[in-house]
Amino acid sequence: MSLLSNLIVRIRGDKTQLDSTLKSAEGSVSKFGSAVKRVGGVIAAAFSVTAIAAFAKNIVGLAAQTEGVKAAFDRLNNPGLLTALRTATRGTVTDLQLMQKAVQAQNFKIPLSQLATYFEFATKRAIQTGESVDYLVDSIITGIGRKSVLVMDNLGISAVQLQKEIERTGDFATAAGNIIRSELTSMGDVADTTKTKVASIKTAFENLKTGIGMKITES
Repeated sequence: MSLLSNLIVRIRGDKTQLDSTLKSAEGSVSKFGSAVKRVGGVIAAAFSVTAIAAFAKNIVGLAAQTEGVKAAFDRLNNPGLLTALRTATRGTVTDLQLMQKAVQAQNFKIPLSQLATYFEFATKRAIQTGESVDYLVDSIITGIGRKSVLVMDNLGISAVQLQKEIERTGDFATAAGNIIRSELTSMGDVADTTKTKVASIKTAFENLKTGIGMKITES
């Protein structure tokens, strides 16, 4: 239980304690996985059968969903991509979602080399507007992939601004990318908010559950 209790941290302005705690939690997945079979009695004593069954179903379901997505992501053959996307989204989007969006970007022919930049923009815009990061990450992939001016408006990129850049470059994706990089530069530093810090804790726990499920299904 100490692993879970360590996730309940006092949110501080410099985020140092939070980042340290999340890193420790993520690094504990493999150790937890090897000990799963030995803690059954302790868990049973602390939770009801229904709660244990629901938790087990949840983590196994996450593992099953992740398995296929991870296989597709691995085929992208871009070893540093997941780490870059975690950094870009400040740990607020689960690994499963990041891998899904990377695969979707590949299918839409969006350059993977630009993905971290796009996700950083979506994250900063989410902080500024109060939207969730995963919603704007989804919007940036869908908007560029489907050439949707309406969806790009979710990110604060106006139809007029986008249309002018499309006329100049002759390509929707290139135009959107140019605007995103320009907007990102003008934003400067954007500080984390309580909302992003709480999202980081939630994401770390979801990643932890997925890791546990993967270990269980490997057994």
